[in-house]
Amino acid sequence: MDRNLKPDLFVGGLLWLHPSHRPAMRHIATLVALLLFGLLFGLLMSMAIPPLDAARGIAQYLPLHSLLETLAIVVAVMVSAIAWNVHAKKLSPSILLLGVAFLGVALLDFSHMLSYAGMPSYVTSSGAEKAINFWLLARALAAAALLLVVVLPWRSSASPVNLFLVISPVLLLVAISHWLILWHPELLPHTFIPGQGLTAFKIYSEYAIIAINVVAAVVLWWRMRQPQPFNAVMLFGAVCVMAMGEYFFTLYADVTDIYNLLGHVYKVIAYLLVYRAIVFETVEQPYLQLSATQAQMEATLNAVPDLMFEVDEMGVIRGFHSAVPESLAVPPEVFVNKTIRESLPQESAEVIMGAIRDAGKTGLSHGKQYQLQLPHGNNKWYELSVALKTGHMEGEQSFVMLARDITKLKVNESMLLLQAQRAEVLLDLPRIAERMDEKSFMQRGQEIAENLTGSEISFIHFVKNGGEEIELVAWSRRTLEQYCTAAYDSHYPVSKAGIWADALRVGKPVVFNDYASYPHKNGLPQGHSSLQRLISVPVIENGKVVMLTGVGNKNTDYTDFDIETVQLISHEIWHIVQRTRAQIKLTRLSKVVERSQTEIYLLDPQTWLFIDANQGALDKIGYSLQELRQMTPLDLKPELTKESYAALLAQLLSAEQENVRFVAQHRRKDGTLYPVEIHLEKTHDEPPMLMQIALDITERNVAEVQLRKQLDELHRWQKAMIGREDRIIGVKREVNELLAQLGQPPRYADQLPAEAGEGDT
Repeated sequence: MDRNLKPDLFVGGLLWLHPSHRPAMRHIATLVALLLFGLLFGLLMSMAIPPLDAARGIAQYLPLHSLLETLAIVVAVMVSAIAWNVHAKKLSPSILLLGVAFLGVALLDFSHMLSYAGMPSYVTSSGAEKAINFWLLARALAAAALLLVVVLPWRSSASPVNLFLVISPVLLLVAISHWLILWHPELLPHTFIPGQGLTAFKIYSEYAIIAINVVAAVVLWWRMRQPQPFNAVMLFGAVCVMAMGEYFFTLYADVTDIYNLLGHVYKVIAYLLVYRAIVFETVEQPYLQLSATQAQMEATLNAVPDLMFEVDEMGVIRGFHSAVPESLAVPPEVFVNKTIRESLPQESAEVIMGAIRDAGKTGLSHGKQYQLQLPHGNNKWYELSVALKTGHMEGEQSFVMLARDITKLKVNESMLLLQAQRAEVLLDLPRIAERMDEKSFMQRGQEIAENLTGSEISFIHFVKNGGEEIELVAWSRRTLEQYCTAAYDSHYPVSKAGIWADALRVGKPVVFNDYASYPHKNGLPQGHSSLQRLISVPVIENGKVVMLTGVGNKNTDYTDFDIETVQLISHEIWHIVQRTRAQIKLTRLSKVVERSQTEIYLLDPQTWLFIDANQGALDKIGYSLQELRQMTPLDLKPELTKESYAALLAQLLSAEQENVRFVAQHRRKDGTLYPVEIHLEKTHDEPPMLMQIALDITERNVAEVQLRKQLDELHRWQKAMIGREDRIIGVKREVNELLAQLGQPPRYADQLPAEAGEGDT
């Protein structure tokens, strides 16, 4: 429901109409209602005023009648003139039909006006009946034409309508009407009897005309349920007013009374509504459509981001359009009415002129690209589309040229290419490392970072001593050959490094796109070329900066992509170097382990089967690796049972102990046994395995036996020596006692231990 629709008497009917008709119908409905009120008022007058009074004529009615008829004729002629002028525009044939019909109506109305009572003779004597005959024919023609127009489909014609086929029947009807009315009126029924009024034929003829108009109104009302390609509302108002006007011509008793006047007024109003409908259809609506189309085209042009130019075959720029004037490389006054070669650089101008020549030959050129330097310093890329304009004078060529800004596309293409190159490089770095020593590889990695970022210098430093010292590891060859001849120390403290070492200090990349403007640079050593721009990137491992990488002197400012590129390459270099070093160390260790006489085994914790063993183990037990992989520790340790070995593993696998140690016997392939000390632990692999280290303790056992023998012998000797010493002490005591009896001093007083129980002296 239309919420904007105000409640009134016509709300129900208006809601029945399509919304496209409602605004206009509100106005027409108001007009029809007012005229209907006038009609009802006329009926009341006819009932209230006595017939004699109603028959009284209006003084000086003839000039008034002529004025009203003249207005109606002018309007009818304008309707026909409009239809005549637009018949070749492939509009609906209904317009021409209505226009031609109203030409006939205008001719009949003209004869009606000249034949009116009181007018001079018009071929024959003028009179009421003569004028009424012309009137009825004009009204019937108008009503029939309007009914035919509203019934027939209203659609545009594929080709201009043949005017002769339409106008001939109308003009023939008008001619026959004049022949009958002027020269053979006796063949026509009477319509008016002076002193008595209208005849039944006249009244019923008016009713028939009213009926035709009412049918046309009903058809129009029905069609207005849907959108219509013509001004159905105005035509609806016209047929309604015509029907009401015709009813007045059933009431008058004199051709000059008030009802006759009102009928003519209603007719003029109806004609004006028809004219309004035709004007709207043929003039206003196309103009509105043109304005809407123009506005739409302007909006479309403004929405197009492309630069549009009109140029001639000599390359002279005649006009332009730009939704964003700031996108122009130069102001309009520089290039309008100037040639392309005068306005643009030579290289770009030649590309554009080539596209114009191609368009002149084939009608269209597309895909040529050129580059411009805009005033603010950025490079812009454009793609051209040039089309030959038609409709110009013979021998003259004009072109429409669209220049589409493809800078972002170019940047994206370049970015994708760089990303592809970077990805390829990152994949290739491990293979490069395999062919080079460490220093050469790191130097090659820096050269790759230089190329991808458009830099001219690069360096790598290792961070030492907990971040307090820096070691220069590598400069690129170009840096050494072209930019730096300075003498330098490979090791120096961070405190002496310039702002390029801020990446170490802050723990994140730093960028200097105007290196000269930064304070606290510490300067550059003698022989080092100047720096314009610089990126310094830290490599962080376990929360500590372990390496610094830098590139510098790009022609333009460094971007986030450049920082990301240096970071990725630097981290990959560091990881490859560390991985290579670890691999070398592991290889050396593997060789030591492989050659060791210590037995080392790897076991499956689920099946207990041997997985691998070092050569020392294989030499000891005498089995091959293939044979060993079919065996378990139970096959080598005869004293172990399945239950006892499972109990040992349970402690280990349950994480109760990190390792298990026990002594056992190993049985060689030849059946001989030797003692081993077993160390069993779980590895950190995924999935985890069991590692068994077996130490041959044969020699240790022999040494232990010999040591026990030596200890036993020592104990026996010690006991013997202790008994002999006791006997000597006893003899010395006896000597001292005998000397004492003889009154002599003791000989061994200082050589004897104190008696048991004696205190210290």
